[in-house]
Amino acid sequence: MADLMAYRGPGGGWIYPPLEEALKKAGLHTMEHYVNKRQQRIVDYISTRPIWAHCMVASRKPGVDPGFPFRLTPMSFALRVTNSP
Repeated sequence: MADLMAYRGPGGGWIYPPLEEALKKAGLHTMEHYVNKRQQRIVDYISTRPIWAHCMVASRKPGVDPGFPFRLTPMSFALRVTNSP
């Protein structure tokens, strides 16, 4: 990558250039950087959409129970542990 090549060492094993140096010379970042950038872009996109307004004006699809709305359902994230043989 960017003129920094791996080469065989004296014992026959491969010697790789330092990753940070190779990335910098190639003008690249770590995968973590790109993943964080993508996640932030998704957060920015979602947070600027008027989702509540869309939900309130949307019509129900046939077959959907008009009973207790999901948004009012209490949420519990407790794990259930069962003993199964």
